[in-house]
Amino acid sequence: VVLPTAQAQGVTEPTLDRIRANGVIYVGHREASIPFSYMVGDEVVGYSTDLCDRVVDAVRAKLGMPNLNVVRVPVTSFSRILMLMTGTVDLECGSTTNTKIRQQRIGFSVTTFVAGVKALVRKDTGIERIAGLAGKVVVTTSGTTTERAVRSVLAARKLPAARLRTAGKHAESFSMVTSRQADAFV
Repeated sequence: VVLPTAQAQGVTEPTLDRIRANGVIYVGHREASIPFSYMVGDEVVGYSTDLCDRVVDAVRAKLGMPNLNVVRVPVTSFSRILMLMTGTVDLECGSTTNTKIRQQRIGFSVTTFVAGVKALVRKDTGIERIAGLAGKVVVTTSGTTTERAVRSVLAARKLPAARLRTAGKHAESFSMVTSRQADAFV
């Protein structure tokens, strides 16, 4: 759950004041970030979505607006930070990694999950370690902290001819490995 800071670039009024004035809270959600925020038919579901619903309930109570309208707005890993900073969304429900750089731009709730970075590879690639990525195509989802981490590791390790590609969604990245367009999905 990511909350914008009151002084975010492009936003001139505190978030709660803006919500009160508009009579609506704009909640950003990911469409395919399973299990955090994803679509089942026309409904947004997931762990982060459930948490955001509780935050919306708290905002309704704080503002004394039990009928506060909720508008769900799709965001991507690439657009979510900018949408928070500009006030396009008031709250983002997904799997956004809390980093020091991002903390300078937006506010975060308490940590709700801890994760690490792993690589998914097909058995036939023979990749067992980072060094095995030399000469291989590595895919990750664009706009994620994982993308920056992969770029950094590939550069630091000076892996010969390792090629990084990005996809718009996790499912696309996964599909690139299963369709042999990439050797690893990080």
